[in-house]
Amino acid sequence: MRLKNDLVICCNRCGNILIIVKDELDYICSSYERNMGPEVLYEFHGNYGCPECVNSINFTIYGNEYPIGAFNYEDYEITGGIFVQRPSLSIIYEYEFDEETIEFIIPTITDKIYQIQNNPEYIYELTPREFEEVVAEIFFANGYEVTLTQQTRDGGRDIIVKKMVMGSPFVMIIECKRYKAQNKISVNIIRELCGVQTVENANMAMVVTSSFFSDEAIDFVNKRGSLMALADFNQLMEWIQNYR
Repeated sequence: MRLKNDLVICCNRCGNILIIVKDELDYICSSYERNMGPEVLYEFHGNYGCPECVNSINFTIYGNEYPIGAFNYEDYEITGGIFVQRPSLSIIYEYEFDEETIEFIIPTITDKIYQIQNNPEYIYELTPREFEEVVAEIFFANGYEVTLTQQTRDGGRDIIVKKMVMGSPFVMIIECKRYKAQNKISVNIIRELCGVQTVENANMAMVVTSSFFSDEAIDFVNKRGSLMALADFNQLMEWIQNYR
């Protein structure tokens, strides 16, 4: 969790305005178990003296995450001054695979991939999030730097992959759809991803599905040339069978 904006505080004694850069604040984090997993509390503390009148200004900004990944509430306390603009918090919705994360999560993902290798129908038993993790691991195993976005508010892309190609960074955004085989991907989903690709200036956009694509969706992608790509059930199974 992080502060969205710098803090602007008015001193109660002299009216002087203090600006505190958000990234300068440290926070403490605590958690306790509830029925849907850990509830995490973040506390940002500040203790400042007004440079004009040496008035002591103290504040604490609270943020709560419950369940994990879901913003619950925010609040604050302040003495010696007032916030000119109410402080606001947000959850950091993206994480990257570092070595510790890989050691923790990869065994679970690889087990699922091996199960799919032995029984392709097992892919339909995955949750949408597990499906995203499987696709992310396949690209990671092929030498890409992988960023898996948070489960909510992904902005139209579930995975961001990067790779250096001839000395330049190649960035591709991937939308994952774990659909039943008979539920084809419509062109509307492709158009939406095309818009996200344009906004983010990615080199390529791809939709990976456990299903197939409508003829209209395929025609749309063909017209985009090298800017877009599709991977249906058959293509995905080929990747999974080649996974080691």
